[in-house]
Amino acid sequence: MNDDAKVQTTRDEELPFMRQVITTPLHFEVARESQTNLWRSWNGYTVADVLTSIDAEYLALHQYAALTDITPLYKYHISGNEALAWLQRFVTGNLVALSTHDVLRVVFCEDRGHVVGDGLLFCLGENDFRLVTEEPHFSWMHDSAIGFQVCIEDVSATLAAMSLQGPLSASVLAEAGFSGVDNLPFGRAKWFDVGGVPVYVSRNRLWGEHAYDLWMEPGDASPIWMRLLDRGVPFRLRATGFALREIARVEAGLPRAGVDYFSAFAVIDPDNALTPYELGFADLVDCEATQFTGRVALRADAGVAPRRRLVRVAID
Repeated sequence: MNDDAKVQTTRDEELPFMRQVITTPLHFEVARESQTNLWRSWNGYTVADVLTSIDAEYLALHQYAALTDITPLYKYHISGNEALAWLQRFVTGNLVALSTHDVLRVVFCEDRGHVVGDGLLFCLGENDFRLVTEEPHFSWMHDSAIGFQVCIEDVSATLAAMSLQGPLSASVLAEAGFSGVDNLPFGRAKWFDVGGVPVYVSRNRLWGEHAYDLWMEPGDASPIWMRLLDRGVPFRLRATGFALREIARVEAGLPRAGVDYFSAFAVIDPDNALTPYELGFADLVDCEATQFTGRVALRADAGVAPRRRLVRVAID
């Protein structure tokens, strides 16, 4: 029996009630690439921490291409006649110019202007959105939606996701059948048909110039992952783990909820709650555009220098 058959047999025999860990749709594919057997928990899922060595994975990130399973991120589908109206009340930015397939970084606060969380907002169509976050916010979103005709669903388990980063990432995607992906502008997403599999590809500047996120049905994740690894061989594509993603995040200066800051609802001492200005999210706040939660407090703080500020330090 070859390795592929063994993996498939294991997958078929492992019934859900027998599992000791919560796995992503890419767990077995990632495990096959692992040479270290180093795993960690991310939002309840067991994911690879380092697959080969952190040095080799770091080299791939900065010189070639690195592929990572990011399925454990929380994903919420927002729809309904007043979906946009509710979002304009929920997030601190201006959504007036948002159009289909736009991707926007957003932050949301409580009444005192303290950050509850941040994430990426996808406009899928008219009054049809997806919010992707690091931490769970389902209860807060539902509480905030009282009085609005909006449907909020946790679709985290129905979407698989992977990140492709590195200077040769666009070349890998093009070789794998994502024709024209190099023309995808920042802050936009697009559907691609790859061998009959629909894949939603998004691009933003948060992770640097050469970073793409791929979103698909859980059942389609495995063939897309294997296709990328196969077509990425000439470009020295490497499967990578969570540890490298954390290094890339720190290098990009991206605050991570639960690590660099805590939600206003999670802090023990209220004095430890932070405003968007203190977290470096000032460009995500537009106090003149809409009436959003926390607007009064943030408008009062807008002209005052923050008493503390999270900053990125580069050591030469």
